Amino acid sequence: MLCTGDGQDKKDTAEEDGKPKTVVRKRPDIVYGFTQKVDTGLGALYLTINEQDGKPFEVFATIGKSGKSITAKAEAIGRLVSLALRSGVAVRDIVEQLKGIGGEYPKFQKKILLQSIPDAVAWVLENRYMSGEKHASSHANGITKETCPECGEVLTFEEGCNCCKSCGYTKCG
Repeated sequence: MLCTGDGQDKKDTAEEDGKPKTVVRKRPDIVYGFTQKVDTGLGALYLTINEQDGKPFEVFATIGKSGKSITAKAEAIGRLVSLALRSGVAVRDIVEQLKGIGGEYPKFQKKILLQSIPDAVAWVLENRYMSGEKHASSHANGITKETCPECGEVLTFEEGCNCCKSCGYTKCG
């Protein structure tokens, strides 16, 4: 039996199947960026964002003194955001996915309620790279308004829960 091939790897055949091939940019030896401290309900989050050509390239999320599980989740978020950025996903799309994710211990940071580590990552990305854009979410006095999934009215945050005064919907945590 004689087998002949064109020598292409299986990875390269994705284009032939009609699926777009995702190209993940390689990390250069040297990148520059900044680290921003964000106070969250789980402790101080140190978010390092390295840039390439003035755009975010990779993210490292480290949270101090929170335990192995929280530290692992913060690292995972940083790795996945980095992969998305290096794969050409727009900052706006990343922010839309992370913004508003709730957590157990929300905390106010500069008049904004940060609900979780992913929400804090979105907040930093949005403030740094989307400050000139109009945002889809409504803001009143700097606080993001969430709406009730059942009736569409604005939710209020009371005792760690989002509550709807119109229909009685409640979501905690």
